[in-house]
Amino acid sequence: MTLKRRGRNTCYTPILSKFGLSLKKGIMKNWLSSFALITVIALSLTSCKKEVEEEDLSYKCNCGGFSWEGVSYALNDASKIQWDDTLFYSRDYYATAELRQGNQFLEPNSLNLVMNFEDITQLVFLAEVDTFDVLLQEVNYSDPLNIIREFVPEIGTVSIVPSLPGGTETVSFNFSMKQRVNGQLVGFPVPFAGSLRIR
Repeated sequence: MTLKRRGRNTCYTPILSKFGLSLKKGIMKNWLSSFALITVIALSLTSCKKEVEEEDLSYKCNCGGFSWEGVSYALNDASKIQWDDTLFYSRDYYATAELRQGNQFLEPNSLNLVMNFEDITQLVFLAEVDTFDVLLQEVNYSDPLNIIREFVPEIGTVSIVPSLPGGTETVSFNFSMKQRVNGQLVGFPVPFAGSLRIR
């Protein structure tokens, strides 16, 4: 029986063939080629990595936003209530925004706003002159000794465009807020502005 000698089976990887390198019995011919191979593979692996961006999975109502201490937040919810059936233009406004800024692993700290008006037909309301109520709660679970802080306006304005039936009511405001502790205003003023769009 005559045995035919099979040809040597030499395999080339795409990276090696690109640089003209070959493997012989699984060992590189010289250390310089081996170093070049390792460098090429390392560069190709690291170049494929993509940075994962944090995604804010919380619901946003597309109904306005807050600017609190210079940082903007989209609202999660905004609503209105006519609190007196005999007063068509009486309003309570409620709005909330989460403060976790896209990091879904943090506690959902929030800003919760409540505004109360007996008649919203006035063009501009002045916090230091007109009679209306505004309360802002900052909920911060990372501060267990002071989870809820309350703020009220010291000065500022509110502008309201009442809605027609079925329309959108808009509320814009710009306040200088101070923290309220046991009925007393304390601390430095905090800028707070925003707008609500409510159907």
